[in-house]
Order: sequence, then C-alpha cells, then structure tokens
Amino acid sequence: MDTTYRIRLIVAVAVASVALTIAVAGIASASPPVPPPNETSLIETTAEVTVYSGSYYEEESFDWTYSNQNLSDNNLTNNERVAQIRYDERTSATDGYIEFKKEFTADGQEVPNLEVDKKIGFIAGTAVTSSLDSTENVGMTIVTEGDTAGGTGVGALCVWARGACVPPTNELVAAGSQLKDVTLVNSHTISTVATTESPQLHHEITAKGPTVEGVNMTAGMGTVAAGMKVSAMEGTNCSATHPLASTLTYSELSRATGAWDFYKSMTYTAQIPRIGVPSQYPIFPWP
Repeated sequence: MDTTYRIRLIVAVAVASVALTIAVAGIASASPPVPPPNETSLIETTAEVTVYSGSYYEEESFDWTYSNQNLSDNNLTNNERVAQIRYDERTSATDGYIEFKKEFTADGQEVPNLEVDKKIGFIAGTAVTSSLDSTENVGMTIVTEGDTAGGTGVGALCVWARGACVPPTNELVAAGSQLKDVTLVNSHTISTVATTESPQLHHEITAKGPTVEGVNMTAGMGTVAAGMKVSAMEGTNCSATHPLASTLTYSELSRATGAWDFYKSMTYTAQIPRIGVPSQYPIFPWP
C-alpha cells in the first residue's frame, strides 16, 4: 500500500458530549470509597506498534475485587465495603497500515486506580477483507453494608460529621466504545476508574479520519459506537433493616455508520445498587 500516508494520532476533537454526575438529593451521604488492602499491586504496560502492511491483534483483561474485611466469605458483613474494577479490550486489524499505542496502569494505592490511554490509526489495504475492529469495556462496582467508619482525607468523606452514618450504597456502572468494520480511522480513547478515593468512572472516545499528506483531514469510515449503563440504589440509614431511599437506572448508546467524526465523553461520580442487581457490565459483549 502507499506508505506516503502519515497518520497523526489525535488528542481531542469535539462533536457531541454526554456527562453523567449522580447525587441523591436530600440525603447527606453518597457511596464511600473502599480503602485498599495493606499490600496491593501496581501493573504498568506500554505497547507501541507500527505495521506497514499486514495484521495486528491485541487483547487485555483486568479484574480486581477487594474488600475492607473478608472477601472470601461471600457475605456482606457489618461495616463492610467491597469494590470491583473491570477492564477488557480487544483490537484486531487485518491487511492494512496500522499504528497502535496503548498505556495501561492499574494502581491499588493511588487514584485513578485504573488508567488506560489508547490510540489507533488504521488505513485499509487493497484486500476486500481489510478492516479494523476494536472493542473496549470498563466497569466499576461498589457495595457497602452501611457503616459509621467514614473515610480518610477530604475527598473520601461524604458525611458532614465524623462518625456519622454512611447508609448502604452500591454502584453498578459500565461504559465502553467500539469500532466495527472500520477501513479508515484515527481514534483515541481514555478510561479511568477510582474506588480507593471518591468513586468515579470515566470513558471517552475521539474518532475521525487520519490527517493525510496534502489533505487537511478525512472522515472515519465504518461503524463507531459508545455507551454507558448505570444502576444505583441507596439506603436511608444504618439500621439492620436497610430501608431503601433511592433507586436509579440510566442507559444510553450512540452509534454512527458511514463517514463520520465522533466524540463522546461519559463520567459517573458516586452512587448506589444492592447485591443481586444484574451487573451493567459490559457495554459491548464479546460475540
């Protein structure tokens, strides 16, 4: 293929944006952070690949579940807090020019506890089968039994007085994006999750055509989609009966097919659902 094409990996473009921030009105609480274990892991990986003519495949999976008490007993005990962070990504490019760069960090102590930055450039070759597929899912779950333990640091405290009740809370949150049967694209995705401090999940995607020598810009070609799901519940107080104060569900999906410029940003900040509520993860299941 003509290698005079130069793909410049983009940083930002604005077309459409969705942001979700959740707070329960009238209740002096929100889902608290889950303190990390005494010993945690730090995982850092970097991939930077250029394929001038050919194929490329990569996949990554991360699942971290932890508790401030006994995770193995399969019960939510008094004052217990449980958190889970999930991330899955799969990219497959066939018969084309490919640029791929990805930085992955999972940190059990510092926030964000998960941070992923991924850039893809792809120009299809002459083969009929030449295309790119890339799917990315990120999820966060927090379950709390309700306690008076509060937190440490200003960002970790949701209540106004030390020792005040933090009612039972939980979050089931998932977001993700997908490139499907794409023949021309320059994309950039960012994913972050925090659970050890003020809980938050963020995912964004910028996708368009690459900048080509002699041409200002081109459009992305194929199908691009991004979406988010949230299910949340919160208790009223710290009594053993766990009276329910609030429920919330949210779901949205954006998809473009053909020639496009696409930008979407999704952020969830602190909220709730209970054990037994179906998980919202993943946004794009594997076939």
